[in-house]
Amino acid sequence: MLLRLSLLLLSSAIAIAPLSLRAKEGSKRTDLFYFECNGKKTQGSGVATGFPINHPIIVRYELNLAKSILVEIDIDTPALTSGAEPIKVQIYGKNLSTKFHNDRLVKDYEIQIRGDERLFSITVYPANGFEPDTWYGQCEPF
Repeated sequence: MLLRLSLLLLSSAIAIAPLSLRAKEGSKRTDLFYFECNGKKTQGSGVATGFPINHPIIVRYELNLAKSILVEIDIDTPALTSGAEPIKVQIYGKNLSTKFHNDRLVKDYEIQIRGDERLFSITVYPANGFEPDTWYGQCEPF
C-alpha cells in the first residue's frame, strides 16, 4: 500500500512539474518595456524648435522588442510630440536608434537610446537641415 502511494505521488509530481515550469517561462518572457526619459536641451540655437538652451523635457515610451516599435506614451512638451503613432526602430545590441519625419511638426527627428548607460538623445532638424536642436538625458524604467 505504501509503495503504491509513493508511486502515485511520484508519477503525479512528474506529470505536474513540466506544466509549472512552462507557466513560469511564459510569465517571465516579455517583449514590452516602459521607460521615462528626462533631459534638457544642450545643443542648437532654437532654429528647429524655438526652445532655448536648458529647456527640460520628460517623455515616456513603450518599447515593443518583438515588433521593433517605439511608442510615445506621454510628453511634457506637446510642441515636441511625435504622437502616439508607432515608430519603427533599429536595435543593435543594447542601443536603439531611429530617424523619422514628424508629420505634426513637419520636421525630421532622430532618437537614440543607449541601454547600458541609459542615456538618450532627441534631435529635431529644421527644414534646412542645419543647426538641429538636441536634448540629452537619462532614461529609467517605470
